[in-house]
Amino acid sequence: MRTQEEIVEQVKKKSLAQPSLLHFEVDALISCLTFENAKPWLKENVTEEDWECEEDVRATAVDHLRFAWDKASGHRGISASRSVDKLTAYCWVLGLETSLIADAPYAQYGCPQLKVIAELLGEPLPTDKKLLRMMAGQSCVSHCEQGCGS
Repeated sequence: MRTQEEIVEQVKKKSLAQPSLLHFEVDALISCLTFENAKPWLKENVTEEDWECEEDVRATAVDHLRFAWDKASGHRGISASRSVDKLTAYCWVLGLETSLIADAPYAQYGCPQLKVIAELLGEPLPTDKKLLRMMAGQSCVSHCEQGCGS
């Protein structure tokens, strides 16, 4: 597991690399910080009593992975993309090899990347036939009309 100092440095690095307002990976990283370390990125009115640091990052990642599979199978592009970003951050905090995630294609709503994330976390893969096809880079069904075609 990464140290607070390493997470702070990664937040700084990712904040500079992602100049848009949508910092899903950065937000996930910040959620793993203590209040004192997260304070520079929090709104002024957030107090220590309000702040909830992700103490069990692995459990959070596993919960979010379930959510991500649901979004991918539902062809929810923005939610699926956000999920991959957040899960990549959680995997990095856990000290897992995130380059494997980056090397997998973002196709079929991130299913190939979600497969890598599940494997890194030691979680079972879904057995749903549509998701299995999507993990393999194929559309959920032949001639999918919802956009997951290869």
